[in-house]
Parts: sequence; structure tokens; C-alpha cells
Amino acid sequence: MKNLNTLFFSRLSAGSKIGIVVALLVLAISYLMYSTIRQNLASIGRDEGERQGLKLVWPVYEIITPIQQVRGNTNRYLNGDDSVLPKIREGQRTVDAKISALVSLASNEDIRLRVDVVEELNRFRLHWENLKDKEFSGKPDEVFARYTEAVQQLRQILTTIADKSGLSFDSQATSAYLINLATNFALHQQELIGITRGKGSGMLAKEESGETVSFQQKNSLTKVAAGLGMSEVYYQLKQVFVADPNIDNALRNYATNAHDAINDFSNRMLDYLSGEGKNITSTESWEGGTQAIAEIRTLVSQSLPWIETTIQERIDSQYNQFYWLLLTSSVAVIIALSFSGWILSDLRTKYEEERRIAIRLTQIKQALDSVKTSVVMVDKHHSVTYLNDAANILFKLRENEIQCVNPDFRAKRLTKDKISAIANIPYLQPQFLDDLTHAMTEDVQIGSLYFNLTVIPVFNDENERIGTVTECWIPPASACQNVKSRTLSTGHKTGI
Repeated sequence: MKNLNTLFFSRLSAGSKIGIVVALLVLAISYLMYSTIRQNLASIGRDEGERQGLKLVWPVYEIITPIQQVRGNTNRYLNGDDSVLPKIREGQRTVDAKISALVSLASNEDIRLRVDVVEELNRFRLHWENLKDKEFSGKPDEVFARYTEAVQQLRQILTTIADKSGLSFDSQATSAYLINLATNFALHQQELIGITRGKGSGMLAKEESGETVSFQQKNSLTKVAAGLGMSEVYYQLKQVFVADPNIDNALRNYATNAHDAINDFSNRMLDYLSGEGKNITSTESWEGGTQAIAEIRTLVSQSLPWIETTIQERIDSQYNQFYWLLLTSSVAVIIALSFSGWILSDLRTKYEEERRIAIRLTQIKQALDSVKTSVVMVDKHHSVTYLNDAANILFKLRENEIQCVNPDFRAKRLTKDKISAIANIPYLQPQFLDDLTHAMTEDVQIGSLYFNLTVIPVFNDENERIGTVTECWIPPASACQNVKSRTLSTGHKTGI
């Protein structure tokens, strides 16, 4: 495998090797961008879930408020105020319509895909129908408790919506505090007001009808009324106002109005329950509580659009980042593909060039194999790379004679040896071959054999030495004698 890799890279030009590095780098960057895009899409999905969940928050409020009204008026009715019965019926119809609208909205495919609370809402609708069937069954406190349980179920549904949609886990401070305000603290205050209004107006209606309210009943309601106040709501708003002055300007007046209305209602009810202060009627108690609920609802209704705006801005920003990453990664992939195309083109060119060379070499080999002269080719490191047929035959036939002076000589392994393995003569030694710049012909003797040897250096187009070609042949007997005579007369030490 290592050899294959080496062969592959050796076939590439320098430009292609740079191209591979650049392409790999671009692909690595593209992968990182792809991972970032996936994270970005996941964030968009979470924010879309919050946005869909937010669509259900106010409709839940729209059900809680009339149920609180029905609860309070039912308590007044059971304590002797018959005038509120039409209001009870009107409130029930309002709740029926609001539940149907909420179930229809929650069944929307886009919302249900991210925040599926249809089953919870259907269970609540069944609970509400049962509640209406026995609306006046039991003591006033028992009936009141059943309606309170219905409100608690809706609050639980609101918590489920916040959890399933991700609103409960919003990572941005501004929207997180507003979500806590809307789904928890403000709703808690509204329920405390609703309980105080419902039970307090019922007690007053009972007293107005001539009956007596026990100290235990008043003491129990006092504990609820004492919990009225905007401290927790103000804490949430304070964090929001610090983070975003625009929200401060938009919501501060609504918060102040809610604070004043709740304080006024709380003080009047605590005065009544403690037996101090001026008298208050059942209607005044009801209206004071209703005003406080209206103000807290207004604060929540004005807060929700800011939550939606914050989430939508975040989604828009993430989509912009997504499109930018998509564009950038697409460009990176195109660059990588361009370099890949360049590399493939270079390989194709190399392949075609090598194919042409291979054809030429095949033709040369066929030509050399057909000549009678022995031809040996060596590379620039002087290793034998090719022997033509004549050379193979020559060295096999004369192997024993050559071994007389060179015992290690083996004709069959000559292509794996250096050319100097044939014989220890100067013309086959590495230093001589390296210094050779032009063709040279000499008569040489190897043992009892006499050769006519031609050594030709081979250069490439850049004049770099790439190998050597040698031709050798044994002259006829008469010529051998002449070769021997020339060798002896000149004193050449070319034989062994």
C-alpha cells in the first residue's frame, strides 16, 4: 500500500500536489462549516419550537380568566347573590368557545409538530364538561376547590407547553425572564387575585344576606391576600429592563398600573378581613379584583409580543448565518472540486504521456530484442533495468567463462544487480559512468572473452543524467585475435 501511495504521488506534478493539499484543506473547512450549519439548523429548530409554543400561551390565559370569573361568581351565587347567574352562564359559554379555539389552534400541523398538547387539552375539555354538570353540587368551598383544580390543570398545561416548546429553557436573558413572567409569576399573582376576589366577594355576599362568616374562613383568606404583590414580577421585569431599555420604556407603565391596582385591592381586602377600615361591598370587592386581574393580564399581553420579537430576531439572525455558511461552504466545495478536476486532468495528461512513452518503449524493446548486438540498460543508480534477447543469450552462454574471473556472477539475476556485477573493469564502475558525458567505445577482456564495448550516457530534456546504455559483442575468432593484439599492444588493463 505504501508503494502504491508513493507511486501515485510520484506521478503528480508539483502543482497537483499543491492542489491536493489545498483541496483537502478546503474540504476540511467545508466539513467544519457543515457541522456549524447543522448546529445552526438545530438552533433554528429550537427557536421555531419556542415561537410555535408562544402562540399557545395567550389562548391559555384566555381560558383561565373566564374560569376564574365563573368560579368567583359561582361562589357569590352559592352565598346568596342570585344576580350573578347570567354572568356564570356567559362565562361558561366563553370558556367553551375559548377551549374549542385553543384545541383547533393546537391541532395545527406546524404547532403540533413541535408542541403537541392536543391530548392534554382534550382531557381538560372533558374535565370542564364534568365540572359544568355538577356546577352547584356541594358546599361553596368544595365547588370553589373544583374550579381551582381546573385552573391548576391549565397552569400545568401552560408549563407543559413551555417545556415541550423549549420556552422554559430559553438561553437569552431578555426572553427567558419575560417567559418566566408570563408563564409563572404573573399567572401566580392572577390566581391569588382570583381566589381572593372570588372568596372575598362570596364572604361579603354572605354577610350582605344576613349570614355570618367564620373567623377561620377570614383567616384562611387573609393568608392568600397577604401573598398579593408585584415583588416577584418586578424582579423579572428589572432583569429585562436592564438588558433592553426599549422594553423598559414599553412595559414600565403597565407594570406600574398593575402594581397600583393589586396594592389597592390587597389593602382593601386585608382591611375587610382584619375588621379594620371602611366597609366594602361584594360588588366593590369583585370589581377591585377584576381591575387588578385586568392590569396584570395587560402586562402579560404586552410582554408576549416582545418575547416573539426577540425569538424572531434570533431566528432571522440564525437564518442569515445559515445562508452565509451555506454559500461559503458551497464555494469551498466548488473550489475543492475545481482542484480535483485539475488534479484529474493532470493525472490524465500524465497517463497519456506515460502511455505514449510505454508504447515507444515497447517499440524500442521490440527493436532491440531483434538486433544481434547485446544491449544492457541501467538507471542513474547503475542498476540493470533491461537486457535484450541477445544480451540474455550472451550472458547465459558465457556465464561459466565469466565466473572464472567473477565467481559471484549469475546471469539470471543480472536485472537485480548493478552493472558492475558483470566484471571488475573501469568502464562499468559507478564513478566512470557518472563522469561520462559522451559515447565511448573500447575493446575489453573478461577472462578468456574479448568484447567490443560501447557505453552511451542517457540524458533527459533538462540535461539530467537518467541512465546508461551499453552495447557489447564478441567479435569473430579472427577479430578476437586483433582485439587481443590491440589490447596487449596498447597496454590497456581492461581485462581480468
